[in-house]
Amino acid sequence: SAKSLPQAWEQVWRAAPEAVVLIDRSGQTHSAQQVLDESSQRAASLAASGVRTGSTVLMSCSPSVD
Repeated sequence: SAKSLPQAWEQVWRAAPEAVVLIDRSGQTHSAQQVLDESSQRAASLAASGVRTGSTVLMSCSPSVD
């Protein structure tokens, strides 16, 4: 059972990786697997920068899939 909303999303997305879970402004679709892969890459980048569990991170950007 998921302990957080992101964990719940991950469970659903892993169960159906081909499902479209996001449509961007241009109409391009993004599958659950694509979102999971991108999230993993971003997490790895943060970890490589020294971010650890419990770290506070501020992200500022315009609304975008990127």
